[in-house]
Amino acid sequence: MITETALSLKQITAGGLVLNVKNEILLIQKKKLWDLPKGKLDFFETLENAAIREVVEETGINERYLELVKPLTSTNYFSKKNGKAIPKKANWFLMHYHSYDLELFPDPSESIDIAKWVCLSEISSYLKNSRDYVSPVISTFLS
Repeated sequence: MITETALSLKQITAGGLVLNVKNEILLIQKKKLWDLPKGKLDFFETLENAAIREVVEETGINERYLELVKPLTSTNYFSKKNGKAIPKKANWFLMHYHSYDLELFPDPSESIDIAKWVCLSEISSYLKNSRDYVSPVISTFLS
């Protein structure tokens, strides 16, 4: 079990489950696995601001049309650095994207190969090849 007090600022991340006007979920593919956009907090940044910033940076969507709706859940996971497993906590927020311009621009500098809107009816096929924490985040949203 990872406790909040045991985590440093670099080990706390924030991200978003983004739903568009067509009721599709925004997924990214990073290192051949499907994921949700997320990342580390900048110094003095709130979880909410970090989540919005990371979604915009990693997918290229227009921040003006992105609405943070509510906190969704948090997940614990491990990231590998220099062969060591680093415990991390991701704080997830439900977001709505209120634009019909659904073009995405994945950030290759973050090793993101694909950014894609996925129909809810097709999401289970993507979860078979996703990071471990993606399924619980989507399940929380759907329940």
